[in-house]
Amino acid sequence: MFPDKPTFAFNDTYDVKENDSFNVTCTQQNMNTVVTWVRQGDDKWSESNNTIYWTDVRREQSGNYTCKLRYSITDSFKNFSSGDSEHSFHLNVECK
Repeated sequence: MFPDKPTFAFNDTYDVKENDSFNVTCTQQNMNTVVTWVRQGDDKWSESNNTIYWTDVRREQSGNYTCKLRYSITDSFKNFSSGDSEHSFHLNVECK
């Protein structure tokens, strides 16, 4: 029996005040995963860490962000499974 596929550790929406700090972690599970964050409509922005951390959030950072996981799992019988999974959230940055 395979272990559970990775699950996402974040909410669907975040409301943050401008100039505040913000962080979000894609998954809390300790398995063989490759994490890529992307921002909808911004082909130049991506992040490959499990956690996004911003110390000074700007209104321009409002938008939809997606965490994409590529994972591989081996069960106790050495059976192998792999796949892709993704989940998105909306960041709403409010004026102070």
